[in-house]
Amino acid sequence: MIIRNCVSATVERGFASADHVLEQRYQMSPIEHAPTETNGSIAAPDTNGRYVVYTSTQALFFSLDTCAKILDVPSNTFHFIGGTVGGGFGGKVDTLTEPLAILGAMLTGVPCATSSAARRRCNMVRRAAAERIYLKDGVMRDGRIVARKVRAYFDSGSYTRLSSYAAVKCAAHLPGPYTIPNVTAISIASSSQPHTGHCDAWLRRHRDGFRDRMPDGQARPSRWHGPDGVPHRQTPIATAT
Repeated sequence: MIIRNCVSATVERGFASADHVLEQRYQMSPIEHAPTETNGSIAAPDTNGRYVVYTSTQALFFSLDTCAKILDVPSNTFHFIGGTVGGGFGGKVDTLTEPLAILGAMLTGVPCATSSAARRRCNMVRRAAAERIYLKDGVMRDGRIVARKVRAYFDSGSYTRLSSYAAVKCAAHLPGPYTIPNVTAISIASSSQPHTGHCDAWLRRHRDGFRDRMPDGQARPSRWHGPDGVPHRQTPIATAT
């Protein structure tokens, strides 16, 4: 389980001072990135015990560092060269073909290549994870958001991969492009499922979309309640800023 927090001690005080409180739950199913281009790598022995790796990864330095950890060698052992990624959408961040190509080059002393076509790739890489986010906003009648409390859950799969990195971004994104004086954000990535995978770019986009839908709910009085939990049914407030 990975937990990342962005906590303000005054968030409950902010809700207590708000004219209205809106609570929403958002959910997203797992998504397959589905790029059609082949995902592959070529590794070749270089001078001084180093290896040059040509790869279609969309994250050169992530892949380089991950290969160094998998093969237990210093990261300066490798020289990674990227090419045309084609479709990636966060789905070519996983380091799958590179370590196999490098290991082949290490064992044979000659260049080796590894690739995965679209069908094989769909079976061997992780999907963008499912998520559930609880959002609570304290809003003033003039549209100002004075408090926000978020709890986000992500099904990251059995192997965390980049989930810790994504959870940090989650906590940073949740307050949004707004000036909110009181914010608490908790991002949790955890799962026992073997084939879900880490939550990264796709989920940040969904999370931003959920967050930015909150002002729509703030304009509907039937969804409001006061700090005491009593439902409010009044004239809609101004657009939140």
